[in-house]
Amino acid sequence: MRFPQFTKMRSIMETPVLDERKWAKVSHQPTDGVLVDMEDTVAQARKAEGRAAVVAALGNRDYFGDRMLLCRPNGLETPWWHDDTVALAQAGAENVILPMITCAADVREFQRVFREHGADPYLLPGIETPGGVAHAEEIAEVENVAGLVFGEGDLTAAMGLPIYMTDGSVNPTVQHARARVYVAAAAGGLAMLDIAFTKNIHDLDDFRARATELRAMGASGLFALYPPHVPVINDVFTPDAESLRFAMRVVSEFESAAATGKPAVQLEEGRAILIHDYKKAQGVLARSGLA
Repeated sequence: MRFPQFTKMRSIMETPVLDERKWAKVSHQPTDGVLVDMEDTVAQARKAEGRAAVVAALGNRDYFGDRMLLCRPNGLETPWWHDDTVALAQAGAENVILPMITCAADVREFQRVFREHGADPYLLPGIETPGGVAHAEEIAEVENVAGLVFGEGDLTAAMGLPIYMTDGSVNPTVQHARARVYVAAAAGGLAMLDIAFTKNIHDLDDFRARATELRAMGASGLFALYPPHVPVINDVFTPDAESLRFAMRVVSEFESAAATGKPAVQLEEGRAILIHDYKKAQGVLARSGLA
């Protein structure tokens, strides 16, 4: 992975920066990252106020402990994006989520303004438009892009589609779009961040099922909008002891077999371990900091 600090990030808390009650709880959430946002969580009438609050947060990084701090300006289609970007550059933002990206040129436009003002942060483009999905591969190749963020809410809004089908399953159009973005992230060795929307935010079993599905599809981490979701995300994206033991066994036995010239190994229980199993096991250990 090109940017392990992002691929190892399991959970990112997204909290309205202008909601003092909710913001006061951010420092107590056991997340790997915190999103300080100027876009979705700030009403249009309060954009300047939101920008100032985000800049203030960037000036008080001790408040977030050792967690990664990510920022999000408004999108290029809005009248606020340029001032937001300049403010983030001047405040020393290091990790920036770019909303509503439609193509690589959008990313480079943000990058141009950052660099003009002395900043060159890591960028995580939001793939949440039909254009973004269609150009996911080229977006992933832009310099300093460290991850992709999939947004099924805005994507379905742009296409006039429901997220869920009548049987409760996720719209196949959404899943096909998600798969394309996930593959683009994997091809570039990038983090793949997503959000597990559910019909009932309080149904933690349903949320766990959705988070588990996204992990199985290739997500490396998820955003949390509701604090009780954080421990669920961390649990789902943390290999359990049994998974770690099996991964270590696979790596050990495969490497021993390879040292004698064998391309595969068969475990005692009869399971054949091939090169793809070995690579997956290496990935489990890498994400756990054991390799």
